[in-house]
Amino acid sequence: MTVIQRAPLLEPEKKKITTTTVNPVNPFSTTAGCMIVIGLTIVSSIVLIILGRLFYFIYYERGQPVNDKSKTIKTMIILGSGGHTTEMLRVVKYLNFNNYTPRVYVHADTDQMSENKISDIDNNDDVKVLKIPRSREVGQSYLSSISTTIIACLNSAVFLWFEKPNLILCNGPGTCVPIY
Repeated sequence: MTVIQRAPLLEPEKKKITTTTVNPVNPFSTTAGCMIVIGLTIVSSIVLIILGRLFYFIYYERGQPVNDKSKTIKTMIILGSGGHTTEMLRVVKYLNFNNYTPRVYVHADTDQMSENKISDIDNNDDVKVLKIPRSREVGQSYLSSISTTIIACLNSAVFLWFEKPNLILCNGPGTCVPIY
């Protein structure tokens, strides 16, 4: 009798499995990362608002120029502070108030001088004076001016929506940025 021995069963070698934990980059883990995310959110929001406003005026509010001399033009006049107010009021002085009526004056809420000059030059019944918050006070940091500019833009959007001027006169002060 012949005995056949079986070879012992070989167990497969167990491989050692190592795991590594990969932490995803969290932009909120640092103050700088958080500020970058907030800044990008604000900038993209402003760009979307401007583009939306542009498309709205191009496609929905496209008005025809006023050719009829008997029609009046609702005019919004933006006053800055100091020299900007003086320059704009020089222009307003030469307007024919019969054609450019009603007039809506807009100035910063902290600018008392502009309000006084409006009453000196134009005290008719068809005048409205609106105040908006300043985008940036003199000496205010650029970082903190982001939030105040957004607030000024939102207030200006409300005024533009309800007033719907045919003509906006401005000469480039910081008060014009939210209106534009």
